[in-house]
Amino acid sequence: MHARLVRAFVLGCSLSGVSAAAQLVFEPPLVSAAGVDAGLVRIGDINEDGKPDALVSYLTGSAQQQAPAPCFGHGDGSFELWPALANLAPGARVSALRDVNGDGHLDLLATLPPGGAAVLLGDGHGAFGPPLAVNGALSVDVVDLGDFNGDGDDDIAMHTTVPAFLSVFSVAFGHGNGSFDAPVTIFSDDIFNYVPSVHAGDVNGDGLSDLVLRLEAGYLVMLGRRGPGLFTAVITVGEWEQNGGSRFVLADVNGDGRDDAITPRECVLATADGSFVAGQSFAAGSTQNVAAGDFDGDGHVDAVLGRSPNADVVFLRGLGDGSFQAPGLVVSHVPQSVGFAVADADGDGRLDLAAAGSGGSGSGNTLALLANHTYGAGSPFLDLGFALAGSFAHGVPILLADGSLLAGTPYSFRLANGTPGGVAALFFGLSQLDAPFKGGVMVPLPMVTSAPLPLDATGGVQLAGTWPPGASGATVYLQFWMPQSGASQGFASSSGLSAHIP
Repeated sequence: MHARLVRAFVLGCSLSGVSAAAQLVFEPPLVSAAGVDAGLVRIGDINEDGKPDALVSYLTGSAQQQAPAPCFGHGDGSFELWPALANLAPGARVSALRDVNGDGHLDLLATLPPGGAAVLLGDGHGAFGPPLAVNGALSVDVVDLGDFNGDGDDDIAMHTTVPAFLSVFSVAFGHGNGSFDAPVTIFSDDIFNYVPSVHAGDVNGDGLSDLVLRLEAGYLVMLGRRGPGLFTAVITVGEWEQNGGSRFVLADVNGDGRDDAITPRECVLATADGSFVAGQSFAAGSTQNVAAGDFDGDGHVDAVLGRSPNADVVFLRGLGDGSFQAPGLVVSHVPQSVGFAVADADGDGRLDLAAAGSGGSGSGNTLALLANHTYGAGSPFLDLGFALAGSFAHGVPILLADGSLLAGTPYSFRLANGTPGGVAALFFGLSQLDAPFKGGVMVPLPMVTSAPLPLDATGGVQLAGTWPPGASGATVYLQFWMPQSGASQGFASSSGLSAHIP
């Protein structure tokens, strides 16, 4: 029935051009069991089967605290939890996955309870060797990897807290074979002036890793230098992110070859001398986590903000000049995440977002994968925005399209996050209307309606079939609408979509 409906519609289409800015599109979270109190996730193919895996660490202080555990990937964005790593004690946290000894296998860098940091060398089959300590028994909060002295080998930067209320930052220089020198203290100060957050990146564009430390109201940058591991300090202090926590990531958001800092509340831009200047502030509500990556494949870095207590994330599309498109795409029902990881987890060539945490999805302890469904260059589809969220309990409705729209090939239009057990209507039009409707925006100029469509227990429905011949060169516009109790004027809608028939 649906295929006949589409056929009757497209045969009457007039020609129209596609004109809109690309939007980020993500599927609803795909949740995999990851153990109790998942708190941090790192993604990499640790068993070398061509399918990305996850290593999950757990929150300290949990009544059921355990050592980090591998979740082996199935290649479709789902993961299977395996027993915890025997070589790590409960409370250990995996901070990085990288080949530090050049044998082609991913190794892991971890912080250890009650103190210390270590490297565990991977065997390429999903297992890791014994911990190789890099700093004795000091209480290590965070660590990161970078080449700070330009010798081509990874070095380890770490933050420790020592008696006498000192915050100490040190670096253990590596030899490229999995071994490291004893840590060298590069900076220490009153513990109350610093928060335990350390990241490596090139903030002055000289090709060397620099070390960026979070202050209570700014940053301390330690510039890497070629030679015996000396650093040049650049203190950059401002009124940025007051009371905003310690999380940040480094990424070049304006294409100048220097890594800028993105926090859950703002982006600050790096300058040639290694300092930061104020950039864009984010009005995303109460945020607790941040990640970055080029999710739409346009060559510009996009930002992801994890919000609390909403249990959702906001994707902000980067414009390439240091600014981000607001208000952004909201993906709901994401665990109240402590850890983000950006990677292509389903092998489709697009970066996805993995979130480790609890709450939001209802399962309590989760590893959620937000699969990237952004329509790239060459796709017949373009997301036009204007989704009407409805009531938060049901999430933000999402219209997902698949297929080439070539005659005789399969296609599908899917609704996710609709009203569970409710009904929906799919509107088709030959042009964009973009007119106020039921508290939202009716995107197509409706000519044909497929309704009522019964929704399943998750609020989903799919219209699929074989694309009919005819109407080559035409563009059609689609959008789902549905009644929803508690929503603005009693309705919710998906974003609009344009579909250009080759």
